[in-house]
Amino acid sequence: MDQEFSKNLRQWYRKNGRKLPWRSTKEAYNIWLSEIILQQTRVNQGLPYYEKFLENFPSIESLAMASEDQILRLWQGLGYYSRARNLHAAAKQVLRDFNGEFPSDFEKLRSIKGIGDYTASAIASFAFDLPHPVVDGNVYRFLSRFFGMDVPIDSSQGKKAFNELALELMDGRHAAEHNQAMMEIGSLVCKPISPTAMIALSLWLAMH
Repeated sequence: MDQEFSKNLRQWYRKNGRKLPWRSTKEAYNIWLSEIILQQTRVNQGLPYYEKFLENFPSIESLAMASEDQILRLWQGLGYYSRARNLHAAAKQVLRDFNGEFPSDFEKLRSIKGIGDYTASAIASFAFDLPHPVVDGNVYRFLSRFFGMDVPIDSSQGKKAFNELALELMDGRHAAEHNQAMMEIGSLVCKPISPTAMIALSLWLAMH
């Protein structure tokens, strides 16, 4: 664990991070809903869908009891409709197998329809503050540039290396905020095409 790195990163995040509704809650249902909607969807596009789903289905029970047609109508425009069907199936599964409460255990989260390693880590971290690194495309990009890693991220060796590094850098006492900061710095600063602020960022993190 690199406490200094995590501390500096979290300080940056508090000053620069976007205020998004799923970041101000510990409700696993809300966090899961945001993660499913934001898969393959930009934040500015996904936000109104997130708000619309919560307005129509404020609980996992109400989502599970909805018809597939209701869900698909609300989903219209997001594409990848298998995500909507998995969302519905997962809500029914959580209601049936976990009494309507998302489990905090990583493997139990992984057993839910449509939840892979990334989403399970996100729920475990953001809802329960458990030390699971959340490594998405933004985090891959940030880590590879900041630490000069050239291992392919689409290989099993690369995924293992990036996950191990992300876990090593995490302050487990602040897992949720640390993960949000890693994702945000990759999204806002370490952009895919123009990483113009990376040198200044590297110097800033090294000096604090």
